[in-house]
Amino acid sequence: MDNNVLFVDDEIHILKAIKRGLRDESFNKFYATSGKDAIDILKSEDIHVIVTDMKMPKMTGLELLTYVKENHPDIVKVILSGYTQLQQILVTINRIDIYKFLTKPFDIRDEFKSVLYSSIEQYNTKMENKVLKESLEKKNEVYQKMIQSNSAKVDVIKKDFRLINKFSYVIGKYMYTLGVRLKGNEISTEKYDDEMEFLLNIQNKFLMMMPMYYKEFTLNELQSEVKKHISNHSDLKVNAPDIFLLGNFDGKYFGNIALLYFSLTKLLLYYFVNSEGMTYNFLINVTKEQEKENMNIVITSSNMEVIIDDTRVKTLEIFFYTIYKFFDGSIEINTERKEVCINLPIEKIK
Repeated sequence: MDNNVLFVDDEIHILKAIKRGLRDESFNKFYATSGKDAIDILKSEDIHVIVTDMKMPKMTGLELLTYVKENHPDIVKVILSGYTQLQQILVTINRIDIYKFLTKPFDIRDEFKSVLYSSIEQYNTKMENKVLKESLEKKNEVYQKMIQSNSAKVDVIKKDFRLINKFSYVIGKYMYTLGVRLKGNEISTEKYDDEMEFLLNIQNKFLMMMPMYYKEFTLNELQSEVKKHISNHSDLKVNAPDIFLLGNFDGKYFGNIALLYFSLTKLLLYYFVNSEGMTYNFLINVTKEQEKENMNIVITSSNMEVIIDDTRVKTLEIFFYTIYKFFDGSIEINTERKEVCINLPIEKIK
């Protein structure tokens, strides 16, 4: 995203100093010498951050920022002013959601640039969360229509609806955590952008397969269908997996097969080496705890390699942990043993 920053000050020499100091910075810069000129720019340009002086003739900085809050609420607001106006600044912060304020004189090379990039990052994070929220709201609208038109699937759709809300909350918190790590220089901007893109991509693919479908199956049928599903997946290059049933479990079961297929394919795509000649072992077992059956699947290989860093492992853990916890299951990604253990509740059909 190309970010746009608007600087407003009635003192021409201040704007000239800012222009000189920021000439090599990558974001787009706009300048105004009055509140009126600033509003004209706001009406014609998509401004992301505004930096304004407080004491200006005709329209003060407070009046300008009040206009911004009412008409452009997403813009991140920064105050640039003198020490004598601190009382007014404090009042302004409480009234109109000021992100930062700088006092004159300022060092444009250090503090000023740091505040600018922090403000730009604040805006970008806010927009990413807004896009995510809008995407989820659209999904919610679809589900509401489906509920009205197909009463037979009401229970499943309502559960998916609750999952989306839970998912939105957890992913939002994780995005914030990544933002904190970026501010603390624990991860690079490139890594932050890469994780955001990956997370939104895998999340959208998960949402696209909703509503979840459940079906009856025997373990022998599941063994055959899992192998067929992975072999026919267009993005997977690995060999068909070797699937071993640990024990002899007769009869039929009922479970969330959609989640199982999604998990297996995405883990092979994003966690392990996805290349020709690789063969993975799936060990499938059914256990019974407190009168409830659980299907356990372990993914392993003798020549397995993990191809992602710790941040991506954490992203996948957050993503899958949230989903499986919602369905009373669990998933463990173990980088030391180079294996993934999935536990998914199923129902034994008598």
